[in-house]
Amino acid sequence: MANAAAPSFPVPPGRPFAGLSPSLIGFGGAPLGDLYGHLDEVTAQDTVRAALAAGINLLDTSPLYGHGLSEHRIGAALRSVPRESVILSTKVGRWMQAGAPKGDGSGYAGGLPHPAVVDYSYDGAMRSFEQSLLRLGTDHIDILLIHDVDVGPMATGWSNASPRPWMAPIEPLRRCVRPARSRRSASASTKPRCACGLPAPAIST
Repeated sequence: MANAAAPSFPVPPGRPFAGLSPSLIGFGGAPLGDLYGHLDEVTAQDTVRAALAAGINLLDTSPLYGHGLSEHRIGAALRSVPRESVILSTKVGRWMQAGAPKGDGSGYAGGLPHPAVVDYSYDGAMRSFEQSLLRLGTDHIDILLIHDVDVGPMATGWSNASPRPWMAPIEPLRRCVRPARSRRSASASTKPRCACGLPAPAIST
């Protein structure tokens, strides 16, 4: 008996997916970064392709996952399908520093040999985003999130009345949503949407 396609739901107006309906179930890429154990390349690629074949078109990853390994593997798998058939989500908040000792690998069992630099600044968010484009082999990201926004330095001193600690990575997320890198242009009539887990006053425009 053939596998049924994963169910999908209508895209609310204004979502930057060019009419593509996201599957009800998404694919989480953390295990592809050797989260709990070392995953061989064949198994990693087959896992992504099996998800796509089952009708899952929403893929989520992050620079944190294996310090870039998850993004590399998802990018490799995406080369076998049209880019327009997939909704791709990744995150900012960390960038990889080439040539430095790996350290503890952020708790992952494996991953790539680069240490992650936690950086929520404007420049840090842009560097994280651009590194992700290279690892994923794409010219645009459909959903860009701020990773671990509720823990660590980003959670210090937060209040609705004083959103300043959160604002540095918000502008890069807006800037990244533009025709050359995203399916939707940022304009007065179509404001880019950034998911970051913030109370609404912090990101209102």
